[in-house]
Amino acid sequence: MIKKNIQKINTNCHKLIDAFEFAEKLKNNKCICIDVRTLKEHESERILKDEINIDFRSSDFEEKLNMLDKDKEYLYHCGSGRRSNLAKQIFCKLNFNKVYELKGGMLAWKKSGFKTVKK
Repeated sequence: MIKKNIQKINTNCHKLIDAFEFAEKLKNNKCICIDVRTLKEHESERILKDEINIDFRSSDFEEKLNMLDKDKEYLYHCGSGRRSNLAKQIFCKLNFNKVYELKGGMLAWKKSGFKTVKK
């Protein structure tokens, strides 16, 4: 009999939220904000001055996420929602417990009237 090493994936780790709920969660100061865009995009404009940048397209994206405390709350975004939508699979695969994705990314954030930090 062959045993397969099956990793349990936390499929309930992720929630898609709009810009207004994202802003409310930012106010409580318990969440850590992650920008999954490129460093160039992040440096030119971002939601918070002190948010973390972990480029989704970098070869060590999963490794960098895996170094984070999985029991903390994370808010994350990209430019339009495409990369962050793909990133959710990795957050869940790594068994994060509380991860909130900004629906529509930076575009939705700005369209909702929220300010950004520019270089």
